[in-house]
Parts: sequence; structure tokens; C-alpha cells
Amino acid sequence: MASALRGRGTARPPRRRRRREPGRAGGAASRGGAHRWSAPPPRAPEGPGLPACAAQALGRGPTPRAAGPLPAAPAQRAARQPGKAIYREIRRCRRARAARDVPVGGRPERGSAGRADARGAPGELPVPFRRSSGPGPGRPRALSRPSPGSPTTGAKLRDDRTVAAGPLASFLPAGDGGGAARLPGDAQCLCSEPSPSAAMASPKQCRPKSAPCRSRSPPEQPLRVKVVGLFKSSSFQVAKSAAEALKTNYPSKFEDPIIVPLQEFAWDQYLQEKKRELKNEIWEYSSYVMCFVNDQLLGDAFDLQKWAQKMWDIVDFKPPELYEAFTVDYAAKFLTHTKHAFVFLDISIDFYPIGRLVFELYCDSCPKTCRNFQVLCTGKAEFSQSGIRLHYVGSIFHRVVPNGWIQGGDIVEGRGDDGVSIYGPTFEDENFSIPHNKRGVLGMANKGRHTNGSQFYITLQPAPYLDRKYVAFGQLVEGTEVLQKLELVPTENERPIQQCPVVAMEYHLASETRVECL
Repeated sequence: MASALRGRGTARPPRRRRRREPGRAGGAASRGGAHRWSAPPPRAPEGPGLPACAAQALGRGPTPRAAGPLPAAPAQRAARQPGKAIYREIRRCRRARAARDVPVGGRPERGSAGRADARGAPGELPVPFRRSSGPGPGRPRALSRPSPGSPTTGAKLRDDRTVAAGPLASFLPAGDGGGAARLPGDAQCLCSEPSPSAAMASPKQCRPKSAPCRSRSPPEQPLRVKVVGLFKSSSFQVAKSAAEALKTNYPSKFEDPIIVPLQEFAWDQYLQEKKRELKNEIWEYSSYVMCFVNDQLLGDAFDLQKWAQKMWDIVDFKPPELYEAFTVDYAAKFLTHTKHAFVFLDISIDFYPIGRLVFELYCDSCPKTCRNFQVLCTGKAEFSQSGIRLHYVGSIFHRVVPNGWIQGGDIVEGRGDDGVSIYGPTFEDENFSIPHNKRGVLGMANKGRHTNGSQFYITLQPAPYLDRKYVAFGQLVEGTEVLQKLELVPTENERPIQQCPVVAMEYHLASETRVECL
């Protein structure tokens, strides 16, 4: 059968022959004796026990940086006696490592880079060491201040011990980046014992691990109480007293209270703005004061008192009569502090009195213009050279511009085309320091530059287009409803159909102003 298959040309599978290696029994070397038996090349022991210097001696693995104090073994010795070379290098490296770890006068401790006695001899170098982070004596202590001439590495150092510079420095060769000290006065940080895979590698500089800290919540921000209200209202004084009591009793919990006193017209404007901003139930807000805590509306003065009593245990025992006395005294000081003059006009429509307009005059900014307006209010100048009475009583508001201004003060014929000042027919523009940035600004009307007479106007809304053209010298502080009634008077070509005369006027200094409590 086999011959038949061979006759058909089927290839016989080749016989696998075992390769004879030099030195194997039955090989050419054993028969002829031409080759001498030699062991296979040694394999480096695997696992974490291989030190870096032994691997370098055998030529295996990456070459570490020159950090150790011992030179590598010659390659010929490793080739002749590979096993002995490995263990010899291991022993030598361990001895060198142990020499580094031996502190002065003590036994080496595991897990540290060498500890020294806390008592140092003269000339010893302060070197920081790590301590264990567990509870007990090994807990980290505060960093002691380094001695002059020994700067630290910038890391947070746990402990401060001294090590003799001479014996320890003798174990550290030049160029070693992981020593505890190189030169006197140079303190560095030592890392802990390396992992077994790098047990013989030189220690490296590292930043010590920070001490375990507890999670701390951010510090509480002090509360900010703000009180805004009508300066001559007794409720404003109640809220002011409550805010000051909170700061006095809890100085660390509250900032200094913000107190904003406003005059009547400014308070009405502020209240309207807050109603549009806050909406909801604020549309029916009727108090003369608003209290805020961290810019959140709390309510009126009594809401602030309730909140202070409930949350902070502060009770107010002052009687209402005392707050009224506080109000009169505070309002008088507030008006005197302004150092401004105040005048008022009593207005009527078709000879029916509708109320009073009170103006504050900026005598410090426009003294000449304010003086002209004051004298025309009191009538002290009597008559001009042309025989015109220099007094606003009997004059009318002859022009009402919707969403613009109302105008009056023509003391000649009341038609709105004439006027006289106490300095003559006209006087120059004093300055334009007061802007037309709100409702209620008082200014002088003119026919052009430097033609101021007796006519004046009151703005009904911010009018920046009047800046640098007309001199503003005061503002309306009381008479919000009176101004609204004048604004709603029916007009024809901007002239009121109903007469709106000035029936009475008076001038007061701030110190002479009588305050009525609300």
C-alpha cells in the first residue's frame, strides 16, 4: 500500500529532527568534545525584589539616573559569575541604603527617611521630617519657624528636627537629588520610604502630603439691614432704632445699617419705582418706610420689629411719644445739614386752593440765581426801575407741556413773553452744574444765552436735553399731588384753559423750617 502510494507521486512528510544545541548530551559537542559546556545566560529575577543598580549591572531595563553612591559592576564579572554578581549588588545596595537610613544615635525606623534626636549639637542643621498622620503622638504639629540662613522648600513642613550635618552628609554623594542635606543651612523635605519595586532607588524630593483636614463650611456673611423712608415720619425713626439695636447687640452678625432719609417728593418717586419693580401686593403699600434685609423686602417698621423680636430676641419698649420727639429733632438736623434754603408756593386752580409746592434751593451751587428767586418770593425788592412789582404773588402758570414741564413767573403781564430780575431786565447764566435728571427739577427759563429774568419751570420727567441750555438751581421736595393736578389741567396750545395763579409765597432758611411729623 505504501509502495503504491509512493508510486503515485505522493510526497512523504519530512521527519522532524530535534535541533541539537551545543552542550546537550548526544550532540556534536558531547561526541567530539569540540565545545565546552556553559550555562544559559542568566535571567534577571522578576518581581519587586530587583534593585535598580542590579538591573543596570546586568544590562537589563532602563538605566536610572546617577543617584547612587556605588558604581555599577563590570560586565565581565557579571558574565563569569552572574548569580553572585546579582546578589552581591543587592547586598551592597542594601548596605548603602541602610547607611542612609541610620540616624545619629538611633536605630533606623521603617517608613521614614531617617529620624534624628530632637536635641541637636551646636552647628547642626534643622531638617524637616514627616510624621504619621494617625491619632496620638504622631499627629502633625505646627511648623516651627526656620532659623535664619536655612530657607525651606516652600512646602508645608510637618515637624522640625535637627540632624548633624557631618555624619548624614557623608552618606550623600554629590549630585544626589534626594538627600536630606547637602550644604549647611539648606533644609529640604524627605519623602517616605519608596515602594518595593524602587526600594534601592535614591529618595526623591517631593511635596509632603497635607494633613487631613475637616470639611469646613464657608463663613457666614453678616446680614445687611437697609432702611429707606420719609425723614419726617415717626415710623422711619422706629425702623432706624430697630436696625441700630440689631447691630449693637449682634455686631458680628450684622453690618452697619444703611439709613436713607428721603424728603416727601423723593420718597414718592422711590415708592413708585419699587412698586413697578416688586409688583404684587406692593401696589397697596401705604407706609412711609421700607425695610430690607440683604436687599430683600421685609416690610415696614413694625415688620422689622417683629422680625427682630422673633429671630434675635430684641424687644423695643420705647413709647410713641418718644419717637415723635426723635422725629422732630432728627428732621431739624437733617434740614440744617443740607445748608440749603427752602421756599414754598401756595397754588390754586380757578382761585380754588389745591395745595403747596415746597422747593429746596441749591445756594451753594448757584447763589446768584437762588438769590433772585428768593427775593422774588418774598417781595423784599418791591419795585424795579421801570415800576414793575418784583413779587411772584398774583402771577400764573402760563404754560403746561405734557411730559415736559410746567412754566410760570411772568410778573410783567402774565403772557409768558416777558420777565424782570432783581439785577435788571436779565442776568447771565451762572453755571450748568445741576442736571435735569429727574422729575421736579427747578430751573430758570430764558430766551437764549444769558437772558435769565423771572420765569421758571418745573420738570415733569428727566429732561437731559435741557442740560447746558438752562440753569437748574433747585428741586421740588414737597407737593407731589399738587404737581400732578397742575399737570392734568386741560390746555390749548400748551396754555391752561383754567387759570393757575400763585396766591401766597414764603421763604425760610433750613434752620427756620418748621417740621410737621407724619
